[in-house]
Amino acid sequence: MDRINLRSLYELGYMLHPLTTQHDTTNRGDFVMETGLLRLRLGQLRRGDPVELRNETPVKTLLEAIEEVVNKPDGEEGLDWYSGEIEGYRIKHISQLASNLEVILFNEFPLCHSYMISEEGLESIDTLIQNPQKAFDRKTISELESCAGNPLDDFKESARCLAFGFSTACGFHVVRAAEAVLRKWHQLIKPQASDDTQWNNCIRELIAENKNEQDDETKRRVGGLLSMLDSLRDANRNPLMHPEMSLDPSQATSLFKLTTSLISSMTREIIRIQRLAH
Repeated sequence: MDRINLRSLYELGYMLHPLTTQHDTTNRGDFVMETGLLRLRLGQLRRGDPVELRNETPVKTLLEAIEEVVNKPDGEEGLDWYSGEIEGYRIKHISQLASNLEVILFNEFPLCHSYMISEEGLESIDTLIQNPQKAFDRKTISELESCAGNPLDDFKESARCLAFGFSTACGFHVVRAAEAVLRKWHQLIKPQASDDTQWNNCIRELIAENKNEQDDETKRRVGGLLSMLDSLRDANRNPLMHPEMSLDPSQATSLFKLTTSLISSMTREIIRIQRLAH
């Protein structure tokens, strides 16, 4: 899903319309200057930016007609070429092509789907859509990318669902991401464990392992983290697997923030265990 640059659409219309009323001869240098931004926008539109038209031929035809009169031919030197006049018949042809394109855009733009997205709480819509991984530091991102199933992809999907108001989908994806990280943590402790060990079994075995921890601070921290993960499993993960469960935007935001924090905490434990192993 791509963001539409409304300014580029405005500039396209702003520069295109005057061309539809231009019929007389005109100074080539002035025309080069006046159509500079328009040529840029037409080139972008041909490539499907900011919207993809069903038929880009009218854009191509107009752009080629303009470039035919503004591009200096080989062998032309000095300023004389720019000070010359563009023939009236060429300008009329360009004007007609611009009018045709304006009609096409008028008919096609209403078919393009665009939406206004409201900010929710303190979450930045741009960050949720374009760069949700900013929630994590580089080490965390690296660990997430190395997990089976790439939970970072699920996390990105969750962030985008939150931005676009798909609340239940947001919860589904973010707990999937957390489960993948939990399984990696579990496999570090139990290397023979299956890749699809159930959440509850991962928790139970990690709790049992934590009872043998000699460092009191680590034992307390890990115990608290596992308790929160068990609560997440019971209150959110399991219910979200059933079609009758749904989240509203407020619940999705809370779950997203909580699970983001838990993913970060689990990743720190993974890094700590890997460091001790070496």
